[in-house]
Amino acid sequence: MAALYAHHLTYLTKSADQLLVCVEYDQERLSGPPFAVMAQDVERYYAQDYTITSIEHFPVANGIKGREPGYEHIWFLHAQKREFKK
Repeated sequence: MAALYAHHLTYLTKSADQLLVCVEYDQERLSGPPFAVMAQDVERYYAQDYTITSIEHFPVANGIKGREPGYEHIWFLHAQKREFKK
């Protein structure tokens, strides 16, 4: 599902530069939403169309749902100049 969403977003924006905000936590200990999107997921979903740069990574105050330690991760996705195909 996340891969389809990432592909659709890339298509809709015609691979425009983007800021992406994700939460990271152990989903085996707590299920979403919000759903965790880890660094390797960002790479897998976006590396084909974007140069990916980590902007900031910091702990979520009070954790995810107040129970599970987690992090907010902000990424800059810089579009690689190429024709995007559906």
